[in-house]
Amino acid sequence: MKNTYEINIFDQKMKIKSNENLDFIRKIETYINQRIDQVRSSAKYMNSHQLLSMTLLTVSEELFKTRDELSLVKSCTKEKLTRLQENTQTLLKTSEAQGSHLDSEKKNMTYWQETIPLL
Repeated sequence: MKNTYEINIFDQKMKIKSNENLDFIRKIETYINQRIDQVRSSAKYMNSHQLLSMTLLTVSEELFKTRDELSLVKSCTKEKLTRLQENTQTLLKTSEAQGSHLDSEKKNMTYWQETIPLL
């Protein structure tokens, strides 16, 4: 259910609707206003339109860099998890071939493989 909030961005009050809670909305409001102030302090002779445009570009750049980093982390995690699962399977097969009885370990690994699917 969407809630209606009044926020103040760049000294402009506006109402928005969001599924998020008020604390989250306030964090965003504060963040945007801080970024506007940072851009304003670095270039004192911008009109409002230029200031907001530069702030939008700055925040967008940050967003895209963060997305790229997240994608890289997901990819690395997936690769490592795949290798871990492959190594575990190899170890279990080796243990079985040597006649070891690792029923509880096999059950445990099966549980984790089903619980933590590849990303």
